[in-house]
Amino acid sequence: MASKTKAIVQAGSTFKTFSQPDELVNILTPVVTAAMLAWQNVLLISKPGYGKSEILSAMGNQVFGPGALDGEDRTFVLPCTPSTLPPDIVGYANPIYAIDPEAEEKGIPYWITKGTPVDKEILYCVLEEATRIGDLGGDTLVHAMHNISKFHRPLYVANANWLTPTPRNEALRDRFAFTIWYQPSIVDIDALVAKPAIQTWKFDLPTFEQIQQIKVWMNEYITRPGDYQCNQVIISLLKQIQRVCEGTEFEFNNRRVFQLRSMLYTMGCYHAQANDFDQIPRQAYDALQYAYPCVDFRQSSQWRKIVMSVVDIVETRLAEFRANAYQMWQEMFSQHADRNGVISQAKRDELNRHLAPTWQRFEKELRTEFPDDPRVENCLAEMFSTYREMLMGRNPLK
Repeated sequence: MASKTKAIVQAGSTFKTFSQPDELVNILTPVVTAAMLAWQNVLLISKPGYGKSEILSAMGNQVFGPGALDGEDRTFVLPCTPSTLPPDIVGYANPIYAIDPEAEEKGIPYWITKGTPVDKEILYCVLEEATRIGDLGGDTLVHAMHNISKFHRPLYVANANWLTPTPRNEALRDRFAFTIWYQPSIVDIDALVAKPAIQTWKFDLPTFEQIQQIKVWMNEYITRPGDYQCNQVIISLLKQIQRVCEGTEFEFNNRRVFQLRSMLYTMGCYHAQANDFDQIPRQAYDALQYAYPCVDFRQSSQWRKIVMSVVDIVETRLAEFRANAYQMWQEMFSQHADRNGVISQAKRDELNRHLAPTWQRFEKELRTEFPDDPRVENCLAEMFSTYREMLMGRNPLK
């Protein structure tokens, strides 16, 4: 999948445009991947007409549709309207029980969920125009989507044209681990006209089998996270984000931490193809940018800046630190080498006496500035390899 790029680039009076819904696919792919792996719900909000419903539906069909599951279609679309009632969401009591006292003995099911998102056959439910739902349906949906719901809980992916924050729908908003506020760029008519139907597209998403494997790993991980090296990686990143969030409108509650932990662990496993890892993949950061129930585009932009500032600050600082250290070591090597770049044994011992204190200082400074950050360990491992080469009289920096 192509990396996400800026939607509009101005150069003089010329604008470069990206076709919709390609742009939306680039944003959605890492988020829906994370949602499928961690089994966390997604809400996508934008103006009408940019392919929200079609893309979300096509993504679900690819992974949970008949083409992927031996002819079985485990997807469902729930149109959310003011007239949507609780039985439309969670089913209803079988009326046969009112007239047949032997209904239970006959094995007739008491609760009918066929044709609802909580039917045990459903794995992926699109909530179409989720914010149009009325109070009765909305309150029922809140309970159906809860982790401790007595009903079967599919993966919910919702779309909406607007969001009106109210105390009543706050719980519903909080049921979505990922909330994407999408502002489309200028439409590229040429590209759109030449595009095939969205339902025929193939997306860069995990397979059903991969999702099932990650679920097994996740269940093992949450019972004994202390046994995993990735646990410290996840804790370090979340603590950094939490520190940046202090004094802002963004809060970490218990559910948020558990959601983020699940997303980071499952995305790490998926890209490492193993049940443990020592660094978090870039795609996890792309998904993390939307992992907060933001109520408007402004708040969404602020959250994204917070996430990326944590990532960029560390990466930029490490790059600068490494470059400065290498420049110092290069100068030291040049001072002890002859005109052919060769260091005699006597000069090598002298070089080692100068290099050793710098390595010790560099190591201490990095670990003090970014304690327990796995990227620091990766950086130090690379630097130590260079340092060791220089101790042996070789210059890998030339």
